[in-house]
Order: sequence, then C-alpha cells, then structure tokens
Amino acid sequence: MNRLIIQAVHIHDDIRWDEYKSWVSMVSVERQIEISRLRLDKDRMSKMISEIMARKFISEECNVSYKSIRFHQGLYGKPYVNLETILHFNWSHAGNWVVFILDSHPIGIDVEAVRSIDEMELARQFFDQKEVFQLEEMDQKNRKNHFLKLWSLKESYMKWKGTGINTPLNSCCFIKDNQEEIQFSNENGDCCNFQTVQLDSIHHVAVCTSENYKTPPVVKIFQLNEFLNALKSFKTCNELV
Repeated sequence: MNRLIIQAVHIHDDIRWDEYKSWVSMVSVERQIEISRLRLDKDRMSKMISEIMARKFISEECNVSYKSIRFHQGLYGKPYVNLETILHFNWSHAGNWVVFILDSHPIGIDVEAVRSIDEMELARQFFDQKEVFQLEEMDQKNRKNHFLKLWSLKESYMKWKGTGINTPLNSCCFIKDNQEEIQFSNENGDCCNFQTVQLDSIHHVAVCTSENYKTPPVVKIFQLNEFLNALKSFKTCNELV
C-alpha cells in the first residue's frame, strides 16, 4: 500500500443502543456475546461498529463476501483473518471514536481520549524514567497532551507486536529530541515506524507500522448514521438489516 488510510466512525454522546441494536446481527455470534456483557450504550456501539468496519473494509480490499469473513485471535488476542490476500488490520475505540486500519504488513492502531487522570502517577508507574523526566518539565496542559500521545504510541506498538499487555509499557521509550521530534527505542530489538493524528481536540490516534511511510495517513471520517447508511448499499454484504 502506498499510503495508509485510517477509517474513523464518530459516535455521539447521547447514543441509544435500542435504536441500533438490530445491527448486531451483522457481527459474529462471539462478538454478540461480548456486546451483551457490556452495560453502557456507547461501549456496546463501539464494540459492534469495530467489527462491522473490519468486515466492510476487508471485504472491499480482498473482494470477499462480508458474511464469509471469519476472525481468529493470535496467542495474545490480536485479531486476524485467513485469506488468500496477505492482509493485516487493527481496530481501536475510545471516547467518541472507532478507528480501523489495513496494511499488507503488521500494523497497530490506538485511539485515546483526554480524561481526568493523574498522568504523572501513571507515568511513574508504567513509563520509562526518561519519559517521566520530560513530562515533569512540561506545564500541566502540555504534560496531559504529551502523556496521551505517549500512551497511544505505546499501545499502538504493543498492538503491532500482537502481544498487548504482555509487553510492559516501559519496554519501549519515546523521547523528544532537540528538534521536538519523537525518537523511539525499545529493549526488544524491534524496528518499526510511527504516525500520529489528532481526530479532534480531545482524541489522539497513533499508528505503528512495519513500513516507513513518508506521507501522513489519510483519515476518512464518517458519522455513525452515514456509515450505516452506506453499509445498506454495500454490494458484497449478503444479509443486511
């Protein structure tokens, strides 16, 4: 792929599950069970939409039917599909957004939302000491934004590896150099690359790639109803709501 495309669906705050639950038939039985265990409407929507996005965009990319796609999990839970086309993908959701990305090589994506937390307490507990030092030198606003960026970068790296929380957050380090560029190092000998995107004032996305893309990713944004309406006319989907 010449350029990464981040697909992003926006879910508004006052979403009501009862108005959209008929769409749950569009995801696997396993996903339906996971959704049924969630209490909050927005969490249910995010869980459902992430798989619907994956099915739609994988179907388009590989020219296979929507319903034929079967998701599997790696040793540490990273989803994958067995298709003739070599394909890697990842999804993430937080706050008002669900994001999805495809590539021909291993990839990880993470979205984080600004929230009320004690970032320094978390940094001292989970980050590399050099990252903690840089955070301590920042004012409160810049510190919170930079902490969020660091967390999303680390999450995207762990998802790229496919190891999730089994890779400690302090096993990789992101440090600003004199030119304010973030430099990556890790104790695992991994060679990967990173892109970051601001979806809005409080949502930050990080992508970890195997390939070194020279241009920023394209972000395609959909409102929830816009995305679902487009799905209704999706040709490779055999059974629609």
